[in-house]
Amino acid sequence: MDPEKTGEAFAPVFDRFSVRSYSDRPIPENVKNTILRAAAAGPSAGNKRPWSFLVVDDRALLCKMADAKGPTGAALRTAQFGVLACGDTTRPKENAKDMWVIDTAIALQNMTLTAWTFGVGSLWIGVWPNMDIVGRLHELFRLPEEIVPHSMMAFGYPAEGAKRGKINPYWDADRYHENDWLTPYTLKKE
Repeated sequence: MDPEKTGEAFAPVFDRFSVRSYSDRPIPENVKNTILRAAAAGPSAGNKRPWSFLVVDDRALLCKMADAKGPTGAALRTAQFGVLACGDTTRPKENAKDMWVIDTAIALQNMTLTAWTFGVGSLWIGVWPNMDIVGRLHELFRLPEEIVPHSMMAFGYPAEGAKRGKINPYWDADRYHENDWLTPYTLKKE
């Protein structure tokens, strides 16, 4: 595959940015449904899919979700909808009990990238392992004990003027190693 000809395919990966303020433009139901369905398209350990998603479009509840998180949850106040992504501790693969954390994160990444392909912005709002926030969300949504809040997502069309913050060069050379820790990996030309 020629990377020069795949730019459009990779656009959601390299062009997206976290959106913290949203317009009041509604998201069509078919777009919302596609974003939600994308979560389940990702891989999971043993294909156990140990996640559950609580979709919230009630403005009062979105504000309560924001309150549960504190200042970094503020984007939920203007979002068209939010998602509380949870791990279901009764579903993971037998020999991989904690994989729900990774599996749920993969599902959320699929939602984020899918949303961006439709021009819908999102913000990933971490919850777990902050047990105070986990507890607040358990209470707010009357979650069963085996359901563990992992993250919240805010979705909406970006507000006018929303823009990327500091541009990430997508390559931090000191974070890549080749064959052993002491050998830096360098991007190679063909």
